[in-house]
Amino acid sequence: MIDESKIRERAYALWEKDACPEGAALFYWRLAQDQLAAELRSSMAVPLMQALEQRKAASLNRYPHSRSFGPAKNLLKDRPAENEDLHKAALLGRS
Repeated sequence: MIDESKIRERAYALWEKDACPEGAALFYWRLAQDQLAAELRSSMAVPLMQALEQRKAASLNRYPHSRSFGPAKNLLKDRPAENEDLHKAALLGRS
């Protein structure tokens, strides 16, 4: 939630910058709200992305086998040929 005093200050600054047009108070109020909300979202995005990267790195350190699908690929080679059509149908969403 954005503090109302910050919205008021931003709206007033925007209104003054545009030569103080009459009857546009609501326009500048909403413009200030939008700008402050965008700034808040962008300031929160960086720490969130850093936290996600740290969790991913920690997970990979705990489970090193999750880095590649090497063993799983080899299992697919041993699948019988008669199941090939069923497998393709499942991938295409047909059963």
